[in-house]
Amino acid sequence: RAWIIGRGEKFYEDAMKDPESIARKVTEDDFPEAELLMYAASKAYEAKTGHDLPPRTIKHPKEPAGKKWTEEDLPKLFPVASKKEGICG
Repeated sequence: RAWIIGRGEKFYEDAMKDPESIARKVTEDDFPEAELLMYAASKAYEAKTGHDLPPRTIKHPKEPAGKKWTEEDLPKLFPVASKKEGICG
């Protein structure tokens, strides 16, 4: 998720409209990870305020939204991504 966001607004918006667009754009040279980007907001908040970022107060649903799927379903759901190693499954 952080890697997708780090690629920019257009990449993110395209991915939200068509998840398979990610697989079409990723090359062998890409490394779809961006763990350090996940800490950017808390580091910026701390630098600006001198305090830790307050804890989240988001209430998550008990069950995921959407249709249930299994790993065996991935090639059917995401045919382009399932053919690229390290992207899907």
